[in-house]
Amino acid sequence: MHKVGWIIALVFLYITGCSTARRSANSIKNQGDKIILADLYGNVRKFNITNNDFYIKKAEIEVYNNNEKQKLLGSIKYKKSGEYLLSIKLKNGIEAARFYLSKDTILINDRINKTLYYGSPEYLEKKYGIAISFLPFLLGDFSEENEILKMEEQCVKGQMGIESSIKEKKLQLVIDCELIKIRQLQLENIDKSAGINMEFEDFYKTETIEFPRSIRIEDFMSESVIKIFIRKIEIPWEGVLEFIGGNNYETVMLR
Repeated sequence: MHKVGWIIALVFLYITGCSTARRSANSIKNQGDKIILADLYGNVRKFNITNNDFYIKKAEIEVYNNNEKQKLLGSIKYKKSGEYLLSIKLKNGIEAARFYLSKDTILINDRINKTLYYGSPEYLEKKYGIAISFLPFLLGDFSEENEILKMEEQCVKGQMGIESSIKEKKLQLVIDCELIKIRQLQLENIDKSAGINMEFEDFYKTETIEFPRSIRIEDFMSESVIKIFIRKIEIPWEGVLEFIGGNNYETVMLR
């Protein structure tokens, strides 16, 4: 399970770093040099990608760990009911693992070792300290569960900082006041014993959406770095999630 667990912690929860939103040039009101903070906060949440069903059809992933570099391919389907289906492939296109995650279920097809893992999201929280409620942050979204601790009163050089907390974790955000999108996100334990930093770049705009095609994630403790390049996405998406377990796979419960 070590190899699969590593993929979960360093790829599955990080590939969901795609963040899309509509530009809303008139959504932020100014009062002198100050911005109405409720408008900024509300509009960033309003355009969360997790308000929509979407399908990241192709993502190129580069993992840097212990002076080694590995290239992977990924895709992810999401339903706004809170369901995720992720496929991780080797560079040659062979699927290494498939993941299904919902509010009460985890299923993992380890195709290399022909093993089906199953359990509840509590496993992720106990093993890696990652709760389901953190996933919207990793998508570049605001979560309804986070508690705002401090917000800057105005944009400085087009950006504004926000500090919040959720489930004994500290969250620091940098908002782009023009894009109405998160540019940088840092999630860490209150005692700073562990955390990740995410940076969203290369925003691409269509007539209705805007999303970062380049995402960089750094793990503070392991000094691992993941770079994700979104190549193709469909949003809104009207497909279905389908998780098919492997025939004659060994089944292992995640504890």
